Amino acid sequence: LHIVGNSKAIYLQPIINSGGNGYSDISFYNPSQQQDSWTIRAHVNDVEKGNSLMFWSRTGAPVLVVGEGVRLGIGTSNPQYMLDVRGTAHFFEVRVKTESWCDFVFAANYKLPNLGELEEFIKANRHLPGVPSEAEVIENGIDLGEMDKILLQKIEELTLIIIEQDKLLNEQNKRINKLETQQNN
Repeated sequence: LHIVGNSKAIYLQPIINSGGNGYSDISFYNPSQQQDSWTIRAHVNDVEKGNSLMFWSRTGAPVLVVGEGVRLGIGTSNPQYMLDVRGTAHFFEVRVKTESWCDFVFAANYKLPNLGELEEFIKANRHLPGVPSEAEVIENGIDLGEMDKILLQKIEELTLIIIEQDKLLNEQNKRINKLETQQNN
C-alpha cells in the first residue's frame, strides 16, 4: 500500500500474524522505522478479551477497542462499559437522562431537614445526608445524573430554608419596629 502526498511516499506493509492465543494482527509500518507502526488486532474467542477489534498505537498501547457486547474502549484494552475511556475526554455537550427529578422538595407535605439534626449528622458523618461519602465516591465513582439530582435537591432545600428564615427575620423586624415605636411614644 502506497500513500503519496506532498512529494513524500510512505510504504506501508501489512503483516498478518496468527497468534496462538486467539488473535490475528495486521500491522502497518514504514520499513525504515518499524517501531513507527500501527496495528489492528482481532481477538476471536480470547479467554481474556472475548471477541474484539483493537487499534494499537506505535507505542504498543491500545488506542481504540471495539469489544464484545458493543463496548467501545478508548485507552483501555478491556472495556467494561458501553463507552470506557481511560484518560481525559472533551465533550461539547453532555446530556444525561434520568428517571426522576427532585421537584418533590416543593410539595406541601415535604419535610425540610431540621438544622440542628443536620448539624449533628454532619459532625458525625462529615457529609450531607443523602449525599455519598468520600469513601463511597472513591470506591464506586458517581452517576452524574443522580449526583446532579442530589445536589439540586440540597439547593432546593436550602432555598426553602432561606425563604423561611427570611420570613422569620422580616416578622422579627416588624415586631422590633413596633416595640421601638411604642417605646418612643
